[in-house]
Formats: sequence, C-alpha cells, structure tokens
Amino acid sequence: MTLHQGPQQLLLVNYGPAHTDGDTVVYISPANVAVVGDIFSNHFYPIIDLASGGSIDGMIHSLDEILARIDVQTKIVPGHGHVAARADLEEYRDMLVQVRQHIKVLIAEGKTIDEAVAAAPTKQFDAKWGSGYVPPNVFTKMVFSSLTYGGNTGR
Repeated sequence: MTLHQGPQQLLLVNYGPAHTDGDTVVYISPANVAVVGDIFSNHFYPIIDLASGGSIDGMIHSLDEILARIDVQTKIVPGHGHVAARADLEEYRDMLVQVRQHIKVLIAEGKTIDEAVAAAPTKQFDAKWGSGYVPPNVFTKMVFSSLTYGGNTGR
C-alpha cells in the first residue's frame, strides 16, 4: 500500500511472517527512512513471537528484502534501540543467520532444546546482542522452537 502525506510517500510492505505474522515495514521517501519495527532490535536479541506466526526464517527473509530495498544513506528505525544504518542491519541479519545455522547443526545432531541451550550457540554474539530484554538462553529456545515446532515458514 502506498500513502501520500504532502511531499512524503509512505510505502507499506509485508514480507510475510517475521517477528509475527503481521509485520509491516514502512519506507518513507524522499526522506530515505525505513521503519522496520520489531523485525530489528538494534543490539538486542529479538523476540520471535511463535504464537503469533513468527519464525527465524521469516525474520531473515524480511531482512533480506529490506536490505535489497535500502541503501547506505537509509535511516533505519528499529522496534527497539537507536536509529541505525544499513551496516547495523546487515550485522544483525548475519548474526541471525549464524545463530540459526549453529542451532540447525544441534538439531541435526539430535539435541534437545535444553541441550541446545547448554551448547551456547549464541556465545560469540552474547557480548553485543545478549544484554537486552531477551537473554541468550531464551533466544536460543525461540530459534530452536521456530526450526522444530512449526514456526518455520519454509524459507
């Protein structure tokens, strides 16, 4: 959907389930702003709201779509944290991809959710991303559950 407010144009886009099943990204031009909401928590592990249709795969898919649409001058408004730049969003996306991969390996090895938490698959990221409202063990459980209990969107 596109809305117009004076000289500003607001493009509202839903890339499918991410944080929840109703995430909407708002691109504001010509201001070059992307309001991404809870798809991005700047320097915090996110909440993946599995009960509301969210998934780790959907989060990464949405981030890929956002990154394809923005440039290095874009100001990114996260759901939590300070206004960010493209490099911040890229780093966040890369962290999610690596954590997902670490947890996929644990799942393939037959680990339980508690064994996955004990393996600390987020350890290399905890200093930067683990001091927010979602502690590393809870984030690990969300990603594990997303990949094993139906939160996976197939992306």
